[in-house]
Amino acid sequence: TRPDAGPPARWEISAPVIETNLSAQTLAVPEFEAAFLSARLTGKLSATKILDDLSATGSLALSPVVLHELTRLGFTLPKTTDPRALAQLSASSDFSYSPSGVKFEKMLVQLDDTHLKGDAALAGEPRSLKFDLTVDQINVDRYLNPDKSAPAEAPKPAETAKANFPDADGTLTVGSLHFSPLDFSNVRLTLASKDNVVHLFPSQAQIDGGSYSGNVTLDNRGATPALSIDEHLSGVDMARLLAGTSYKGRMSGRGNVNVKATARGAAMPAVMQTLNGHFDANLSDGALEGIDLGYELTAAQALVKHEAPPARSGPARTKFDACKLSAEITNGIAKTSDLTISSPVLRVGGQGSANLVNKAIDFQMLASLLKAPGVTAADIPLKITGTYVDPTIRPDVEALAKGQVKQKLQDVLKKNGLEGLFGK
Repeated sequence: TRPDAGPPARWEISAPVIETNLSAQTLAVPEFEAAFLSARLTGKLSATKILDDLSATGSLALSPVVLHELTRLGFTLPKTTDPRALAQLSASSDFSYSPSGVKFEKMLVQLDDTHLKGDAALAGEPRSLKFDLTVDQINVDRYLNPDKSAPAEAPKPAETAKANFPDADGTLTVGSLHFSPLDFSNVRLTLASKDNVVHLFPSQAQIDGGSYSGNVTLDNRGATPALSIDEHLSGVDMARLLAGTSYKGRMSGRGNVNVKATARGAAMPAVMQTLNGHFDANLSDGALEGIDLGYELTAAQALVKHEAPPARSGPARTKFDACKLSAEITNGIAKTSDLTISSPVLRVGGQGSANLVNKAIDFQMLASLLKAPGVTAADIPLKITGTYVDPTIRPDVEALAKGQVKQKLQDVLKKNGLEGLFGK
């Protein structure tokens, strides 16, 4: 029976010559062909010990096949952002089989416009995957589900059981990889998986003019998977790096980022809630987006004078020459005590926390307005709360009430006609 109502489809298998010798236990098929719908597989085969411990060598070649035609077999291809993706597949390889395992050598696989080549083997007891593969280029965005808003289906009872990782050892190299908004090149991943522990190290790539190196371990031996990461980014464009995350549009600049942390959990919410470790960043020539300290002071002055606030001359942003911080992460909450931001007209220092689970932020800052390099015109304490998606900035009234800071600020405000800006 057919899985659809289309016309009948037949398997066609042919081999002009089959040579066999039962006493010598040998088999030779110099050439064969198998066809089904648009799929055409050709190859050759030579086997020994066919009645005892079978061993065989040969080659296979799959002519370009239209994948969508194979849905008549009952397969369902996933939906893709690019409707032209998963259009055509072809492959070829030499192979060898013995009781110890199977090897594929000189593999060539083409999926759409992506080419893969290399060697792979499944051998040993228990079976372990060995591989050395190279991909020229791939655009991951093409193969993503176009309906990003579709809710994930609840797992069925049979799917809730913990999956075990197969033993594996090998290297994957990718010439170029696009995964919005980032472009990776010279990607090299070395994987070792043994007894349900997966280790990705070294992992290396070039990212938008910068570089990445990482060391990731996933331990799936216990009831809850355990994750360990040691990640390093150098010279990376932060705006592009964050564009696909919850931090989108919050920061720009180029610099270095390091994260070393551990976590537990099978899904991202659990991972974030148990994240513990260290984070540091050193950025230059960028901006905090959505926060414009200069505009906020100008708007406050207009309010005191009962004037309409000025129109923004551009997007809300605080430009900086340098931005540095380090943070300790405990159960998904990152705390810093050494945040510093500097520019020719502004110097900011502060401390606070960011909740990586619910995005809440709480920072106490001291913004020093500079009237000349190294000469402070005013120190203004600020509080930044809300979320890093929608931050709120306001004067820190408690800090203003403390002696010299308040007096120094009041002197500056008086000189500029802003005595009532922060209240008594």
